[in-house]
Amino acid sequence: MAELAFQTTCPDLAPRDAAGVEWWFVQGRLTMPGGRRLHLMAALFLIRGLRAEGPPGAMLIQHVLDETTGDGWVDSRLTPAAIDHHERIARDVAAGMFAPPLRGLALWRHGRDMDALMLRTGMQVDHSAPRFDADPFSVSWNGFSLRRDGPGLGIRFAMGPGRAVADLALTPQSPWMDERSDRLHPDLGNGFAYQCCPHLSATGTMDGAPVSGEFWVDRQWGRMDGWLVEPAEPGRRVLGWEWFGINFDSGHHLMIFRHNRAGRSDPARQCAVSFQDGPPRRLDRIEAQVLGNWISPVTGARYPVEWGFSLPEIDLQLRISPLTLNQEIPVFGSTAIWEGAARVTGRQGGHEIGGRARMELVGYGAPLSIADHVGRRLRRLQGDLLGDRLGSLLSAPQNRRR
Repeated sequence: MAELAFQTTCPDLAPRDAAGVEWWFVQGRLTMPGGRRLHLMAALFLIRGLRAEGPPGAMLIQHVLDETTGDGWVDSRLTPAAIDHHERIARDVAAGMFAPPLRGLALWRHGRDMDALMLRTGMQVDHSAPRFDADPFSVSWNGFSLRRDGPGLGIRFAMGPGRAVADLALTPQSPWMDERSDRLHPDLGNGFAYQCCPHLSATGTMDGAPVSGEFWVDRQWGRMDGWLVEPAEPGRRVLGWEWFGINFDSGHHLMIFRHNRAGRSDPARQCAVSFQDGPPRRLDRIEAQVLGNWISPVTGARYPVEWGFSLPEIDLQLRISPLTLNQEIPVFGSTAIWEGAARVTGRQGGHEIGGRARMELVGYGAPLSIADHVGRRLRRLQGDLLGDRLGSLLSAPQNRRR
């Protein structure tokens, strides 16, 4: 267990022009008049590519889930420059993951899949670009905005044409972690920076009605190599991760991160950060188990959506389960990620605990081999013919093996 660097005030959130990729991530839960609860997430990316050259591309993902009904809304959009950067990365990945006779076929198939994804999901290519201001920091794009507001942040969610608009003030209730990637795990190297505030109280309005809630803010930037891809001569291989942002009812907050090769839940490296009673602390002993999988009827991807964790350094055992299974989000390049709201149960120090979480599963959405592509087509066909229930039954033997 090691104490990590932190700040008691909001850090500098401005863009880093030398970063190959960077993002601003905000997620949380709002309570509406009458007790209705919404889970919200917005992630804004700037992408400059493997060599951080040329104008950045932008991508915005927004997700809203009604806790009671399970109804959701997703918005996923990007700029032409983001598509250009992705196509260059895709060529590198094809060179690193496929033998020469198959590279052209893999790129052609991937291009067809991206075209179909955009048509099927209504993903938007937006020729405008996010507007950034430096002092004080602010960014706005397509009805979404994030800005420095005194000691905290202001945020605006516009949940689609004709939908509700939320204007919120976020006030930090815990310190900000402000660290480099090698301090989280030495094998990550020092190519990435990570700022995180796990608990901000939210007050504001949604379509004029008062709302309140709790939010989590992440800010990350750095190189793509070592984080999103890794060298695999003569190109690169795709990396992925599982990320969990956990808020316990007790006021304890926890981040768990597992980094791996895409599509594999056995981690190359993992870390956890505990936010409890003072500065954030890194936890090094993490025992994880996949307890349940879900097969997407749309993409055929299999996601490990239910997890058990043991963190002996803080005498914590917990189980993370999704509020609803289908929280798959379309993402250009990755085809999709699983990114959604979850519940937490467990024990710490002999006492039962509970809370809420956000779970992010990256690297499972896109087929990474010809065999995987064929397998997904067969799983989608099974879903079309026999319904989603069969997909759940088919995943059960793998759950038991794990």
